[in-house]
Amino acid sequence: MAHQKTWSGQVLSISEKPIINVNEARKVLGKDYEQLSDEHLMGVIISLSKIANYFLDNIKVPENHKVCGTIGV
Repeated sequence: MAHQKTWSGQVLSISEKPIINVNEARKVLGKDYEQLSDEHLMGVIISLSKIANYFLDNIKVPENHKVCGTIGV
């Protein structure tokens, strides 16, 4: 991997770089997460990003389900 960044011993490729940083996450999450260290919060962000990517890559809508209307009508 040519473009890498390390975080707590893990190697992240640029494509795995979170789209939200710790400060932005703290604003969104509020006081419930203020006791969490920056490092643990980054772990939460990375975990949720990986879960989201898994579902986006692996979950498919069955062909017989209408998603956004009819194409070409």
